[in-house]
Amino acid sequence: MTIVWEQSQFLALRYEADQRISLYIMDTFFVKVFYDPVLNEIVRHRIFVTDTLLMSHVPSQMLSQILADLL
Repeated sequence: MTIVWEQSQFLALRYEADQRISLYIMDTFFVKVFYDPVLNEIVRHRIFVTDTLLMSHVPSQMLSQILADLL
């Protein structure tokens, strides 16, 4: 996960159940990082290349602007 912290750009954070889900962009793909604060560890991550999964993190009216600024 070090490469995510060093070479990506943070986009958004949301909370779901007992986890914090951070969204990052790296080059041509996105990374979701699932962190459990009780365990104090990353419990999983998900990599994707389409903007479909961004909708759960970023309101649709902001999505176009964020992508235009980053890509």
